[in-house]
Amino acid sequence: MLFHDQTLVLNFDGACEPINPGGTASWGWILKDSYGNFIENGQGILGTGPGMTNNVAEYEALEQGLRRILVLGSCLHLIIRGDSKLVINQVRGDWRCKKPHLGIRRDRCLELIKAITNDCDIQWIPREMNAEADLLSNPSRKSFVDKFRYFRKKNHRKFRQ
Repeated sequence: MLFHDQTLVLNFDGACEPINPGGTASWGWILKDSYGNFIENGQGILGTGPGMTNNVAEYEALEQGLRRILVLGSCLHLIIRGDSKLVINQVRGDWRCKKPHLGIRRDRCLELIKAITNDCDIQWIPREMNAEADLLSNPSRKSFVDKFRYFRKKNHRKFRQ
């Protein structure tokens, strides 16, 4: 797929449950075009135990989504949306990054963004507007994710936000 003349919208989310820090860090992302048409999504579990936090999971979600876009090709304009004020503000450069391990993740995301596009908007959105990425980021909601995928495939629906 080539998107070099299109706008893409990447929503991402991360979670660390049942405890934060030290729980199971998981992530999810969903990619759509500017009309809200579904392109792809991804999800995974980063790890469990020491070093796992919701912020690490949020950065992992963003990085994984950006890596997938890079595989698909560049785009004219990229809109990144997430409900983590920390990640959004650090990637935008509005907040400094006090934790070195998060700074490394932020820098990787910034490098990926530069490789994808010269025009990127990074937007904080409320959690309720990030429901699809939130659903994908939480392994305890696996049955819902399976239903989401089945419904999408069966009906060929194009999801809008």
